[in-house]
Amino acid sequence: LTVLVYSIIGMLVLNVARILVDKLVLYKFSTESEIINDHNVGTGAVECGIFIALSLVIAGSISGSSGGPSATIAFGILGLIVLVMYTFFYQFTTPYDIHAQISENNAAVGVALAGNLIAIGIVIFKAVFGEFVSWEASLSEFFTFAVIGFALLFIVRRVIDLVLFPTVKVSDELAIDKNIGVGLIMSSSVISASLILFFAV
Repeated sequence: LTVLVYSIIGMLVLNVARILVDKLVLYKFSTESEIINDHNVGTGAVECGIFIALSLVIAGSISGSSGGPSATIAFGILGLIVLVMYTFFYQFTTPYDIHAQISENNAAVGVALAGNLIAIGIVIFKAVFGEFVSWEASLSEFFTFAVIGFALLFIVRRVIDLVLFPTVKVSDELAIDKNIGVGLIMSSSVISASLILFFAV
């Protein structure tokens, strides 16, 4: 019964949060129209990344019971805020316009963004996972992991650019050549880095 209730509530929260995040992540166009009418693979990839990232945020926020509903809701909201903030950070540190590329059905850019969303979702899961100790300790740990996650994923993206693709620029491969292979490498690398952080700390 508990699993059933959690599952139903989780699905409701997940879909409500997805609609909210859609409006904040891919806010320059309608994701429904891009997927259904234009068959936009890049938008579909980002939507997949959003669902997985939000699932991780929700799972982490309900993992501890000692903080009560207030802690669950507070850290769930904080997780959503960090997730959205990371997409703005990602756009700020990326030379091309993500919305313009994805709206032009650039699957490579969509896959790269989806991987980054999943990666930051894993970081947020780690930040909010576990039993609630105190507001001060839990908030301090949360923001520490958030900052580390932002920095780690940014560094990993730069290392990939310099080490794995020394003769080309990853941004050009994604935005100009629409190289989905590079998008997949970028995604798998940042997800792997976030998993290393998850298990190492």
